[in-house]
Amino acid sequence: MNAFYQSPLEGRHPYHVSIGGSGFGAHWHSELEILSVLEGGIRVATDDAVFEAGTGEAVLVGAAVPHEIESLPETAYLVIEAGAALLGEDYYAFWGRRFLSPRLALGECPRLRETLGAIAGWVRGHGEAPACEWELRALLFRLAAILAELPYAAEDSGVRERRLQSLRRMQSVLTAVAERYAEPFPVREAAALSGYEEKSFCRSFREVTGRTFHRYLNETRVAAAKRLLSEDAVSGSARTVAAIGEAVGFPEPKTFSRVFLAVTGKTPAAYRASSVSEKD
Repeated sequence: MNAFYQSPLEGRHPYHVSIGGSGFGAHWHSELEILSVLEGGIRVATDDAVFEAGTGEAVLVGAAVPHEIESLPETAYLVIEAGAALLGEDYYAFWGRRFLSPRLALGECPRLRETLGAIAGWVRGHGEAPACEWELRALLFRLAAILAELPYAAEDSGVRERRLQSLRRMQSVLTAVAERYAEPFPVREAAALSGYEEKSFCRSFREVTGRTFHRYLNETRVAAAKRLLSEDAVSGSARTVAAIGEAVGFPEPKTFSRVFLAVTGKTPAAYRASSVSEKD
């Protein structure tokens, strides 16, 4: 399965919780993912298995497992992703293990059914008060405790085990990129953060993310630039394209335009113009 790497969750929202109805292409990430079918049905494919789940069933996807999701018409399912950013070092107890029963009938797991139902209810009716956020985090910690009690087996995939080990060593680099993308960030500094010699770092980083470090850094910068360009389209800001490029780590306007075009298929100016059209 040719899956893309999804950057780790972090910052103010170190988890992802939503209700969706469409499928999702092949991807993988360091977080656990729980897919709970509220209506309809989904098919979840991994490297070595396919799981079909209907209303009242859930699929559990372990860390670093490539997977893709196909949904049936009129389907709604709860998506939860949580990992080290929320649970801290204790999260790594989930690594190197796989669920014996990745597909679960929630009627057979009352605590899990109740907790997932409460999380779905939170998504549908939460407010903006801090107490609402605390309530969700409490539910996610309860969910983690329930998942930790489910039967596991030792991971038997050498490929995934190596991916997990490399990913854990790369976490500091991925976090640093998210925080420092606007600064000069040479490969040698990234390698030092990971504890790898530079050549080994480059090989391992590509194995983990599917990209070179330089490309991953540029894609992070372009993603930040897209946010700023979209914000400008909404607010009517007079900020120049060059100023935005410099703000995300491209001091040379020509380099910014070239990289932005290579990543998105549009120039920064064209992207901002399209954002203005969508607003109108």
